[in-house]
Amino acid sequence: MMRSLPFWACTGYTVLYVGSIYVIPKIYRWFVPEKEPRRPRSRNDPNVILERLGSVSISAALNMACTAAVVQSSGIVTSKGIVAAVDTLQYMGLPLLRLSFLTSNLLPFTPDLFTYGMQLGAVVGGALLLTGLAYLGTLYSDYLERSLPGQRYFQPPASRLEVLRNFVVAPATEELVFRSCMLATIRFSGVPVSKRTMIFTTPLYFGLAHLHHGFDVYRQGGKTVEALRRASLSACMSQS
Repeated sequence: MMRSLPFWACTGYTVLYVGSIYVIPKIYRWFVPEKEPRRPRSRNDPNVILERLGSVSISAALNMACTAAVVQSSGIVTSKGIVAAVDTLQYMGLPLLRLSFLTSNLLPFTPDLFTYGMQLGAVVGGALLLTGLAYLGTLYSDYLERSLPGQRYFQPPASRLEVLRNFVVAPATEELVFRSCMLATIRFSGVPVSKRTMIFTTPLYFGLAHLHHGFDVYRQGGKTVEALRRASLSACMSQS
């Protein structure tokens, strides 16, 4: 039972992240009832986007708080106060600078800004390269269809809210929950787990979290047999 505890925690993170998309807006409408019955709305509806941005932000913050508690309970953080908070976030994988005047060092930052910039550049560059390789097939397909930015058939997002969702809030909260929180929870849970298990297990939660897109397709398609087929295809693609 103890060996599976961190993975149950990751399951809880996933349920909280996805569930917040549907539960928090309903809680809000309990206190602010709508004047007219609302019809099913697209995920690109501005109100839906705003609701979901707020929901995933709240759930990501709660998940991070739970993960911070796990990290600190492991005993690896020995500092106090603000420094302890910074150290905890560093153990969660966030590349933060420690203000060295808090620890009575002469330099203003630990490490110095140049070293930090070089380290951060290597990490970000490696992550971008790895992500680019993962999407190389999709990018090449879009290139052939001339649908990349700057090409003839490129279609930009319809609104700034979609840009904010697609390129800022969704990637940031997903990285925090499905990478930072889960890996830190597994690593500092006190249960021996191999790096291989962490590498190949945590992406499964990310795939499961995107199954709800299939439900959105089914609902928006009128809950017909054809909508169910499309939803099933969407769910399968989210796992690939």
